[in-house]
Parts: sequence; C-alpha cells; structure tokens
Amino acid sequence: MKKICVVIISLVIVVFCSKGYADDSESNPVAKSIKQQTLKALKKYRSKLDGYCDVMIEMKHVQSYAEIIGVGTNGDYQICAKAKSKIKIGKKFKYKVPEKYIRIQINAAEL
Repeated sequence: MKKICVVIISLVIVVFCSKGYADDSESNPVAKSIKQQTLKALKKYRSKLDGYCDVMIEMKHVQSYAEIIGVGTNGDYQICAKAKSKIKIGKKFKYKVPEKYIRIQINAAEL
C-alpha cells in the first residue's frame, strides 16, 4: 500500500511540475528570434495558408555562437515548405544557454 502511494505521488509530481511548451520560443531567446523572423517572412502568404507546422532546428555550437546545421518539419506542407525555405542553414546566433535542438511551432492563426 505504501509503495502504491509513493508511485502515485511521484507520477502526480512529474505530470504537474514538468514544462510542456508547444515550442521553445517561450523560454529560449534564439528560438524566439528565429520564430519572429520566420513569421515575418510568412505574413505575405497568410491568406493562402491554413494549419500548423512543427519545425525542429538542429544547432552546432562554436564558442558563443550557435549555427543552424539542419531543419526538419512536420505538419501542413505549404506552411512547412515556406518556413523551411526561410530558415537558412549556416546562419549563426549568439546564445546564452546551449541547446542542440530547438522546437518551434508555426500556426496559421499567428500569421
């Protein structure tokens, strides 16, 4: 009985205390910058786009700069294709907290 209570309490703590952001732009300045640039570029297509796109960006860290080395997408084809074309491989960003992967969600409602 005591073990079951410990397991239940542990699960409750894990579920309610974990961060569950849709994207990293809420907590990471580099992700916020990339998302703002992408949204700005996609605004001219707003009437034609519907849905969402999850963008995964792979970064390589050299000294105090993060360089984009890969971009993967999942979601609506039109939004993902346009977002992927706007995120340039090789672009560098100054960072404070290193992260290998950045997750960004682009929603047509944000455009």
